Amino acid sequence: MGSPKQHAMDGGCTLGDRMLTLADACCADVVVSGPPGAIPGRQHIEDLAPHAGWGPLAGIEAMLADGRANRWLVLPCDMPALTISDVRRLIDAEGPVCCFGRPEQPAKPLQLPVTITVAMLPSIRAHLESDRRALGGWLSTIDVTIVDAPPAPRLRNANRPEDLAEPR
Repeated sequence: MGSPKQHAMDGGCTLGDRMLTLADACCADVVVSGPPGAIPGRQHIEDLAPHAGWGPLAGIEAMLADGRANRWLVLPCDMPALTISDVRRLIDAEGPVCCFGRPEQPAKPLQLPVTITVAMLPSIRAHLESDRRALGGWLSTIDVTIVDAPPAPRLRNANRPEDLAEPR
């Protein structure tokens, strides 16, 4: 994208602001995972050493260790077509880890968005401490509650500026 994804513009607002609006509609307490200033004016939780900068799994580790919630909803900033009803279905699912099924392989979890409880912190730490950083790799080692996925276009990632121009 040429700059952090959360700052990419989509239809008059940034991807980060779009996800925060979605999170605010579904959750009482919303924080940003990342460095200070990732999204100015919002509470943030920084990755913990020694896993700082290791990607989404390190951010999830830091959130779970923060202590302000027992269960977290983790939204990526690059899925601008997700809807409130999509996210609420994920929130309403029961289990320590809940993900949408992949549109092409419904029995396999899509990595993000995810709901996750603090009970999973030891498992995440062990995964990271064994020098494995991939969220998908960790998900493949645990039981995940799979939630029926919304239509595939709503789960499409915006990884390039031209992705934002695709119909949703």
